[in-house]
Amino acid sequence: MGKVVQVKQLKTAEDIYYANQVGFCPLCGKQFELDQEVVEVETEEFPWEFGDGSRTLIIIMHMDCIRKLF
Repeated sequence: MGKVVQVKQLKTAEDIYYANQVGFCPLCGKQFELDQEVVEVETEEFPWEFGDGSRTLIIIMHMDCIRKLF
């Protein structure tokens, strides 16, 4: 299984809740807010399971932070 990358616009309270449940942007350390564009990356499967039974991690980053890298 390959990496899954999605670009999303945070438009609802549910979107914000989900993004902040996953954590914060690893590039700037800030949480996510309404109307921000984010990139969601699902990692390759690990050979072991996490406590919730999953084998992948989901990383969410601000699109603006990624743009600053290039």
